[in-house]
Amino acid sequence: MTTTIDWTIGHKIRVTTTALTEVTGSVYCYDPLSQTVTLEESPQKFRIVRTPLIKSVVVLEKPKSTPGSTPTAAAATSAPAAKPKNSWSEIARAKKDAPPAVSTQAFETNSPVGFVDLDAVKRREGDVVNQEMRKQANKGVGVTEQGQEIYDAIAKTLPCRWDGKSILAVEEVQIDPPYNTLSCKANKPNSQALAHVKKIIEATWKKIDERAKGG
Repeated sequence: MTTTIDWTIGHKIRVTTTALTEVTGSVYCYDPLSQTVTLEESPQKFRIVRTPLIKSVVVLEKPKSTPGSTPTAAAATSAPAAKPKNSWSEIARAKKDAPPAVSTQAFETNSPVGFVDLDAVKRREGDVVNQEMRKQANKGVGVTEQGQEIYDAIAKTLPCRWDGKSILAVEEVQIDPPYNTLSCKANKPNSQALAHVKKIIEATWKKIDERAKGG
């Protein structure tokens, strides 16, 4: 901001922003903490402008002071205390006379938009999609809860997939319903994975049985 003025309520000013936008109105309020000034362009229409974005300010009209508006000390002392507004009619009239809410739709800003790496966004999107697809592929369709639990236990140490309602581990060990060691077979001779899969099945069924007994 190249020009400074005394931000007094009531000044009519013309503000030029760094975007070369001109705003004319009376100063309604000024907040140094948020660095904003609110201008009343017309009744019921307000504009909020950030002071760091103000390029120049021109004072068009200063607030008019009303003669005798400031009471003397004696008058202030002798004046009767104001009657509190207790009646509903007075409260309603006070609310009606209150200034309208200030809209921030005309908020001026030149905040730059940070760089967005579209390739990184696409990669992240692809990773999320692939992760969700793998998650769905690991869910058996039309299988029992025990069958899904057996699958999850095997998948912790061995790659496996669903082949219909059967579990296929390392592409050589097949576990059919009801997913116990008797329904477990290898489609390759001397399969080293078969014994490992059977141990997992036995341990998992032991947990299932203990849970069913409340153990």
